[in-house]
Amino acid sequence: MERVVAELYRRIELDPELRPLFPDDLQAGRDNQILFFEQWLGGEARYTALRGSPRLKKRHQHFPIDEHTASRWLGHMADALRACQVDDATTEEILAALDPLARHFINQVPTGAD
Repeated sequence: MERVVAELYRRIELDPELRPLFPDDLQAGRDNQILFFEQWLGGEARYTALRGSPRLKKRHQHFPIDEHTASRWLGHMADALRACQVDDATTEEILAALDPLARHFINQVPTGAD
């Protein structure tokens, strides 16, 4: 997952919409993302050992995330998985599991929405 996360963050660095949501130094985020995905995918629980419970919604609540932002992040993840030559079946399985997770972070509604 290290290669995938590196590719994901390379794409985020170049994204004019997502980049402002991240801190200037992306290294800590990369490191945490690697640990999270390792655990999330069934590996060693180093993320929890080092950072405590993921509490992902709480950790993301101060970022303005709307449907577009979540979809954009998911698109970069899909592209990162494919760029790292993760097979199609695994890519689809990971994206299917990440989709509801990413949308769980949505905390902004479009202007004019009820």
